[in-house]
Amino acid sequence: MAPFAYSLTAGQVPAGTALSGLSLKGTFAGLTGYLRFTVQVTDALGASGTVSPTFWMYPHISLVGVTCGNANTPGKCSVVIPYSGGTPGQRLSMASSAWVGARRCGTFTAAAIVCEQPALSVTFQPGNAVVTLTYGPNSTFTYGTLTVLLTSADTCGPGAACSASAAITVNG
Repeated sequence: MAPFAYSLTAGQVPAGTALSGLSLKGTFAGLTGYLRFTVQVTDALGASGTVSPTFWMYPHISLVGVTCGNANTPGKCSVVIPYSGGTPGQRLSMASSAWVGARRCGTFTAAAIVCEQPALSVTFQPGNAVVTLTYGPNSTFTYGTLTVLLTSADTCGPGAACSASAAITVNG
């Protein structure tokens, strides 16, 4: 009979979450592995019972920064960026989130202009994002830092996408 009282009697809820009735609210940020805890539910008449869920916590997605040189290919560079975490079979996307161009570009006509942001194309392999940066026509050689955001279609909590960012140092 309502109202019900809920109390954690064994184990811990993940970091970043709080018990709200029989739900966990917040963003899961605990360690990878099995999550086990027990909740006691007591009704208005004093009757009680327990619920003991067990589920697996996957690590949050992570990405490392890299340097992309042109490898003697003016106009573009390619690099493999390792990533880890997330859930098996996740759908990934990557987008540019910031660009800070250097005050030098290796073109024959404008060696002292701010470098344009390179175009980004990405393909995914298990554990790796293969990134190709293509420089603008006025920036045969491009220098700067491109920040990218890797996002999984899986959620990390109500309305929160799992994502990680990293910097690509562009030495074109």
